[in-house]
Amino acid sequence: MAWHGHRCSVRYERFPGRRKAAPPTSRAIAQPYTFGAPVSGWVTNQSLVKSRPFSAQTLENWFPTSTGIIMRGGSVKRATIGSDPVESFITYNAGGTRKIWACDETTVRDVTAPADAVTPPAASITGQTSGYYSYVNFTTSGGSFVVAVNGTDFLQLYSTTFDWTAVNSLATYRLNFDAQTVNFTSGGTVTGGTSGAVATIVKNVDNGATGSLMIQSITGTFVDNEIITGGAGGSATANIPGGVVQVSAAITGVATSALSHVWLYRNRLFFIQGGTMKASYLPVDSVTGALGTINLSGVFQRGGSLLFGATWSLDAGDGIDDKCVFVTTEGEAAIYEGSNPAGSTAAEWNLVGRYDLTAPMGKRATMRAGGDLIVATKEGMVPISAAINKDAAALSLAAISRNIEPDWKREALRLLDGQSRLLEPLASGRDLRRGIRSENDDLFCWYRRHPDVHRRAGLPGRTP
Repeated sequence: MAWHGHRCSVRYERFPGRRKAAPPTSRAIAQPYTFGAPVSGWVTNQSLVKSRPFSAQTLENWFPTSTGIIMRGGSVKRATIGSDPVESFITYNAGGTRKIWACDETTVRDVTAPADAVTPPAASITGQTSGYYSYVNFTTSGGSFVVAVNGTDFLQLYSTTFDWTAVNSLATYRLNFDAQTVNFTSGGTVTGGTSGAVATIVKNVDNGATGSLMIQSITGTFVDNEIITGGAGGSATANIPGGVVQVSAAITGVATSALSHVWLYRNRLFFIQGGTMKASYLPVDSVTGALGTINLSGVFQRGGSLLFGATWSLDAGDGIDDKCVFVTTEGEAAIYEGSNPAGSTAAEWNLVGRYDLTAPMGKRATMRAGGDLIVATKEGMVPISAAINKDAAALSLAAISRNIEPDWKREALRLLDGQSRLLEPLASGRDLRRGIRSENDDLFCWYRRHPDVHRRAGLPGRTP
């Protein structure tokens, strides 16, 4: 604009402040992206940015297979045994017969085929003080048995012929009866009215009017059809045409209540004497007899006590190269070869070596993988074959649980300041999670809020 006297003129720009047209907005088009199924399983020991292909940082309630993942199975209540928690399961499988028992702190109950899922079945064993059992199935020339120990009560022996029997330093016999009018009491005595024979009742199998008394310390000879009476109550008629029948022989040398772990090695039962550096063994092909003792006090260097033993095979079979492994509470393993612990030559019994693991997580924290023995330790699930070749500090690299090492250590143990010092074991089932390992591959996932006892096709539940 310009002024000329009283006039003014205005000049305009040809295209004042002209703006450039904005380009037309293009429509967003979604592009599909395919994520491969995490067939490598649950992997948490790598950076999220550079994680392994086909792996998952979280794999909750899904199970990895070689071709994809499948949703976990559900659960069905099978049995109720009471208000106390189940601490162990014991199974029997021989001669076409399969059975399973659930064990709480004081009882053992047959849950093979309960009448219903709500009513607790009758107890097969009562009066126990611990439900944390170690057991084996063992077939000898005399029959097929289950041998179970818990470190506080007498060894329990099962056969389909005599059911469960407590075995101690005395032989046990069966006295059948009928026409019972008053129930007998375990722990009391029974006396024959005609023979005058006396025995101690260790177990009463009461079927109403009929049943059996398991007896020990017999004085005299009971006769058929005599009236038998109990010192603490009980009255019936003896039904023993052939006399009382021996159920089991004695186990001598060590109190069977001191035996805390059992395993089978070269057709012989071995035991740990709980809280000591001693192991025991029975004669070959026997479930009773005199216990021999192996003192390993001079073998180990870190102290503690023996926790468990197992058989380790290098060829995944049962042969001449089988080794006998003893593991302590401090994570030391002694490996022996030979078949006769009482032998005086190296060919009969010989120490192969002592090796260092890290502290195992319990006497049942083992599993077989082929012929190898896997031990669950605070560093992970470590094969014994790795322990003989690596320093204890490097065992986590050889652990089959290395894919989930951070979670393994967090869930299994709390460590103080990153040091290898146990501060506090996590409570079992703290957030109701359970780590699951594939049987065929070192693949892992975890199940949340899944019952401790679960069963899904191809995935049997395991407890340590």
